[in-house]
Amino acid sequence: ETLQLCIDYEYPDEGIKIANAVLETVTYNSDFWQYKGTLHNQIGEYEEALLALEKSLELNSFDTETLINHAIALEALGNLNEATKTLEKAMEIEPSNIDVLLS
Repeated sequence: ETLQLCIDYEYPDEGIKIANAVLETVTYNSDFWQYKGTLHNQIGEYEEALLALEKSLELNSFDTETLINHAIALEALGNLNEATKTLEKAMEIEPSNIDVLLS
């Protein structure tokens, strides 16, 4: 919940510190990798975001929120084709997700 609050209220630096602390002991949790990637996206650190989100997808390749954030990082880095493919995968998983449709 604390990490979601950091995202919602735009405290990315604090959120990244928390995510890193948790990931030191729980490296296999896709949610914390996804939070870390989202927080890096918030502050424009797209390469770091991409690394964290790819780790999250290795652990859970069917999370649409992670796929959306992955596409955001890819697009910001100029990888439009890969971003489109990522969003298409998210659409296959959850075709009625409004966030995927808007992305």
